[in-house]
Amino acid sequence: MVSTLALVANNAFVYIGALFIIATLFTEGDYLLNLIAIMRGDKEWFGLQKFKLRVDSIDAPWHFIDVPQSGGKESMEYKILNTLWTKQVNYGSDFSKLWGFTVGTVAPEYRDFVDAANHLKEQRLIFENEQGMRFLTAQGIVFCAENYKTFPKQEDQYWPDEKIEEGKLQVAIQKAKELRGAKEIA
Repeated sequence: MVSTLALVANNAFVYIGALFIIATLFTEGDYLLNLIAIMRGDKEWFGLQKFKLRVDSIDAPWHFIDVPQSGGKESMEYKILNTLWTKQVNYGSDFSKLWGFTVGTVAPEYRDFVDAANHLKEQRLIFENEQGMRFLTAQGIVFCAENYKTFPKQEDQYWPDEKIEEGKLQVAIQKAKELRGAKEIA
């Protein structure tokens, strides 16, 4: 009925609208929102979608987190968390934008990186986007805010010359408190 009305109306906008209505029956809402953004030429939409903070993991029970142990394979997990936390604090302490990275497939430690990143994903501390970049989840942000001082070898991270800026650290800790709803984060 909608497509017949669109063809009879002989109007491009009505036709496109009808296709959109029909498409909603067969596709996901996110796809349609992306389609609207493309039609409107809204480039900011994709930036928001790509880096939106995944707060859904915050309500998860915290007792299941398997805290990495120092040394061995787990040290790569700390290296990833330490890198993500340092860069996130310095470049987006209010978490309006997330900072992420990946290691190239030709890097000697690539396999260890992927294994450790997968374990952190299972713990819901990080997530991976379509390009293979790793980012902290909301739960990962809170975990790092509460535990970054206890990470073994804090200098063991990618780009070790960069240190956390103290002023931005306080903003990040305050925002992590808001995410967690915690009264106290050390």
